[in-house]
Amino acid sequence: MVNRKSEDLDRGLDAHPVVIALDCVGGEQRGRHLEKMALGGRWILIATLAGEQAAVALRPLLRKGLRLIGSTLRSRSNERKGFILRELERIVWPAIAEGSIRPVIHATLPITKAAAAHALLERSENIGKVVLRVRD
Repeated sequence: MVNRKSEDLDRGLDAHPVVIALDCVGGEQRGRHLEKMALGGRWILIATLAGEQAAVALRPLLRKGLRLIGSTLRSRSNERKGFILRELERIVWPAIAEGSIRPVIHATLPITKAAAAHALLERSENIGKVVLRVRD
């Protein structure tokens, strides 16, 4: 994992080429980061929080056999969304339960601190998720 706010993502990708990237940021920089993928890599774009535009060099896509995939659930049918949910439960949830996939949690706060949690997110101080706890 690379903290894009304090670490050089280019250097991180040079040291550890990525096979699968799930990108919710997008933006101008992603075009050059795509070139740093591992052979056969897949870059899955699910949002564009840093902007909708990026210049992409096409030759690395060909040379490395890369796939740039755009995906959103909004345009999918209810049947397709149901299938995706069932596959998520079948494949991903067990990996989470056994600990081979772990979310990055920045902070866990009581629900009474919701305003503080929102402020933390608005200031972009978090690396990972901010969780609100409903019960102790």
